[in-house]
Amino acid sequence: MPKVQILVGSALRDERGEVTTALRAVGWQLTVARDGHAVLNYARVRVPDLAVLDANLSGLEVLEVCKALRHDPATARVDRKSTRLNSSHVSESRMPSSA
Repeated sequence: MPKVQILVGSALRDERGEVTTALRAVGWQLTVARDGHAVLNYARVRVPDLAVLDANLSGLEVLEVCKALRHDPATARVDRKSTRLNSSHVSESRMPSSA
């Protein structure tokens, strides 16, 4: 059974590390991007099952990244989650279908 491929996008190194450690511990395969441009580049090379994006993503705003993923036929089916990552709490919101 193939592993779930998750793309994590966050400019925050410490928080990115905590999230990736937790996700790898349960066996998911991760690609990590430091900004919105890298998220789009990685997503086009290896289409993830899920994109977990920090609401404070640098480079491109998270809504612009989500719109680009949705409008690209290769990545349109990627499930997108926006989060606010910090070391003590992760809050989650599902991106609206228009994003």
